[in-house]
Amino acid sequence: MLRKTALLICCLFMFGFLFGCYNEIDDSSLTESTPENNGINSATLKELNEIIPNDYPEIISTIILRNGNIVFEEYYGTRKNSLNELRSVTKSFISALIGISIDKGYLDGVDQKLVDFFPEYVNSKTDPKFKEITIENLLTMRAGIDFDNHDTPKYIDWRYNRNLVKPFFEDELPYSPGGILLYNDPTAHFLSAIITKVSGMSTMDFAEKYLFDKLDISRYRWEKDYQDYNLGGSGLNLRTRDSAKFGQLYLNKGKWNGEQVISSEWIEQSTKKYTGGNRVYHDYGYLWWTNTFSSYSCYIASGFGGQNIFVIPDLDMVVAINSKTNIKEHNNQKIIDKYIIPAVEK
Repeated sequence: MLRKTALLICCLFMFGFLFGCYNEIDDSSLTESTPENNGINSATLKELNEIIPNDYPEIISTIILRNGNIVFEEYYGTRKNSLNELRSVTKSFISALIGISIDKGYLDGVDQKLVDFFPEYVNSKTDPKFKEITIENLLTMRAGIDFDNHDTPKYIDWRYNRNLVKPFFEDELPYSPGGILLYNDPTAHFLSAIITKVSGMSTMDFAEKYLFDKLDISRYRWEKDYQDYNLGGSGLNLRTRDSAKFGQLYLNKGKWNGEQVISSEWIEQSTKKYTGGNRVYHDYGYLWWTNTFSSYSCYIASGFGGQNIFVIPDLDMVVAINSKTNIKEHNNQKIIDKYIIPAVEK
């Protein structure tokens, strides 16, 4: 009996220890401050906090940074240190890692050809147009690959294929590279595979070394395919705070704690318009959407179901939102116009 009691106490102690470690994460890289000290009306933010559960029930967390400080942080049915599926926000992280790959000399630049990284898949069936796809074509979603990005049988067959790269080397390319925007996951997945090819590291390990460690991001998960390539179009899971840090890094033009993590040139290059996008976020850069809210230019990392990082340079502001992933339609961007920007302007 005594042995069973001692064992139970030991298990409870270990659980408490692990639970404590789970919650005690060093967030010294983000400072909490009052809205008023950062030129924001707290009454408007209080109203926002009250309406989210009723008017925007899909939202599970929202963080607002102003001047690099946390001025609003709320969670709705989730915990601060929970990992959230970022879905296509993953693509914007891939964009950053491609920029770092160029900065570090792993890649020569955005004009390199996709086929040069996978000579083992090039054969007589490879479409000549496919051989012209560049890294920039992949970054701007203008590779000419037309692929339904929703949960269709074709998408599911691709996602659980033993090889997510090779099949495209034997398909006819329906459009010429450099033309229209055709948004899809396979295009971004090529970039993740390229990072692994040139660095000898998984994309997650590369991110850990050159990005996550710099931003004090210590908890994450990143799904892989059967070849051990981390998914490029989705699959990254982070805390909302760490998504906000990523947005702040871009707002800081790639600098964090005095260190240039990503070149400012890449930040500028990534977040300008290359092509028209969709009805929600309008235009597209290097795996970043661009838009205007209340006349303020903004660039956005966006994922299925309402996973968002909004960066509004003219207001020195970052907004990170996570939502339930089982809801396709969302109106998260409306709170930017209706509450967040007005809170600054009052």
